[in-house]
Amino acid sequence: MVDVFDEEIVLRRFEIALKRADWRMFGDAVARLGEQLAGGSPFARLADWRELVRRSGEHEALPAALADALREVVARMLDVDARVLGLPAQAAPGGPAVVVVDLWRSPLLDPVLRDAFRLWLARPGAASAAAGRRRLAAWLDDGLSLAAIATRAQLALAADAAGLAAGEPAWADVFFAGLRAVTAGVLPGPAGLTEALDGQGPVVVLTGDPVTGPAAGIEVLTLGGALDWAYCQACREAAPAAGAIVAACPTCGGPAWPLVAPTETSDWLPPPLRRTWEQAADALRAAATWVVIAPPAPDDPLARWVLERLPADRRVFVIGGEEHQRAWRVRLEAAGVAALVTSKGPAADVLAYLLTGGVPAGEPAEAVARSGFGKKKRR
Repeated sequence: MVDVFDEEIVLRRFEIALKRADWRMFGDAVARLGEQLAGGSPFARLADWRELVRRSGEHEALPAALADALREVVARMLDVDARVLGLPAQAAPGGPAVVVVDLWRSPLLDPVLRDAFRLWLARPGAASAAAGRRRLAAWLDDGLSLAAIATRAQLALAADAAGLAAGEPAWADVFFAGLRAVTAGVLPGPAGLTEALDGQGPVVVLTGDPVTGPAAGIEVLTLGGALDWAYCQACREAAPAAGAIVAACPTCGGPAWPLVAPTETSDWLPPPLRRTWEQAADALRAAATWVVIAPPAPDDPLARWVLERLPADRRVFVIGGEEHQRAWRVRLEAAGVAALVTSKGPAADVLAYLLTGGVPAGEPAEAVARSGFGKKKRR
């Protein structure tokens, strides 16, 4: 078994071969790398290997066969299985180049987020919020999830707007303030997703996270609502909240509250969220490349909603979700996708690798191969 220091030596061998244009040395390094991987050697510097693949693919003098051989070994390192079934489609005019689907389980069901919220509740607060804090703590003690409390908040606010409740629930502003505090700075998708998608063209991320700070250059469709948008239950319209917990409705001047509805309850959607789901459906149909992260079984209701919007002749990356990868592979092959890639992850490393030369974009291959990478044409 080699340790991290030995991995550094292997990387340096490739660097020297590229610098000297010593292709015999490069080929020997690829062969040795394959032997070490087959022997169970631990390779931890995945970002460095991805960068080596990118640089090798851009080297004008490196023989294509050697670049392909390196890509194949690194694909094994990342447990990538790529199958070229046809010619990948182009993005629809005005549509995204890549759509990332990472919305399967609302973070409001995450016990870690729930524990963080409980700790926030225990901090000293204003006296006027004490009753709301006690009520929320009691609900958590009774086993309610943050998702259930979010649904309860929307129903209570709707009842109040309709005149069916005795005053707005005093606990709602406490709940949304705490939710904003424990989700501050959370971005959708796995760590490193923004860097992995850099330079890929228009990107849309579908998420269930109530994010407050989407990454620059990436359009985030929060199918579970968002804390930085306020919703007036009376006018049934949404407007930017500008960081406030309760904003004034621009139409009627009444209170507008954050709109957060877990994706598990998507059968009930107020108008602004219905429009967001329609935008998500359009993005799925228009994008040439889908990146599906840690999906549930294809017969899951949300997974069915996604798959029903898959046009034929797309390329699809299914990353993570090893338990359901076989079922997704069968379903996607039946749908006639152009290129199908599965991998256990880690998602950001695999995605960055795939989008920098790890997936064929040229002629379709009749045979199904483990790595299936097309030959890169040289000028």
